[in-house]
Amino acid sequence: MKRSMKKTLWSIIVVVTSVCAVLGLTIARTIVNKHGSSLAASNQLPVARGPMQNLRFTLYDAGIFPQQQHARPGNVVISFEDRTHRSTGLVVQREAGALTDAVGQVRSASDQARGRAQFSLGIGRYVVFDARQSNNRAELVIEP
Repeated sequence: MKRSMKKTLWSIIVVVTSVCAVLGLTIARTIVNKHGSSLAASNQLPVARGPMQNLRFTLYDAGIFPQQQHARPGNVVISFEDRTHRSTGLVVQREAGALTDAVGQVRSASDQARGRAQFSLGIGRYVVFDARQSNNRAELVIEP
């Protein structure tokens, strides 16, 4: 093989490898963003740095425990454990009189019984319920 052909071949290999690496990183970043994000609504404050409050719910066939949680405004991490092994996650909605506004959803990985998501919540009452059984509800009260 001639020297010029070897240089050309190596140049092609380097370019193809670089393109594959960039595409792989882009696809990986897209997949992480899809699975790691929660639904945002206009009533949710932007997620900010600062102290986190951890709230935990457990889903049973009979309902969600605890039935009521209290927290302060700001960063709230909501995690859950699914003892029913049938839930697709928890839905978080803000109650405003007779209306409710979707804040987001806490999802678990495909074969996991646990999930968690971070929200920045303002003062008010929120309903947390099982995405598959909307009658399994708990209340989240954000107090000043």
